[in-house]
Amino acid sequence: MKRIFLYVAAVVMLLSSCSTSGVKTSVEGRFVCDGDLVVSLERISDNYDDIVKVAESRLQADGGFEFKFDVERDASPRLYRLSFSNDVRPIPLVIAPGDN
Repeated sequence: MKRIFLYVAAVVMLLSSCSTSGVKTSVEGRFVCDGDLVVSLERISDNYDDIVKVAESRLQADGGFEFKFDVERDASPRLYRLSFSNDVRPIPLVIAPGDN
């Protein structure tokens, strides 16, 4: 009976470790600016020819923002950018799974 339990436990652990679920990753910061500003986090494709919006947030009263999103567990670091609703240039970021 103990061997069956150990075998089942080993199989469950093996299957859970092979999971390709995402890893929680977060980006947070604060900007000093006038007016109402929306900040977007966008992922730049590996070929640099496509941009996908990951998240969007309006700045809080103190200028703070925070994005929490999933990144594939075994993914290599990817290029992202922070874009703004005004004419400010985007800020490039390199983000790896689990970065905070």
